[in-house]
Amino acid sequence: MHRLSEWFIKNPVAANLLMGLILVAGLFTMTSMRIEGFPPLPPSSVSIETVYPGASAAQVDRGISQRIEIALEGMPGIKKITAASYEG
Repeated sequence: MHRLSEWFIKNPVAANLLMGLILVAGLFTMTSMRIEGFPPLPPSSVSIETVYPGASAAQVDRGISQRIEIALEGMPGIKKITAASYEG
């Protein structure tokens, strides 16, 4: 590593050319990189799975799942709501 540093000190043009090459490669990569922060299409359906230990599936459906479905009915963009309730 010491020899490499010494060589670049003696040849500053080579060091500058290497730096320029790294910058150009970085700019080229940055412009061709695809970045997505959010999915292209918003989700139009919601899937709910509720599990309540010690309760039957009917109790979970009446007590929890139906209330969640009612709360989500007014959400804009949601076209389909599916719910599944499981026993314990």
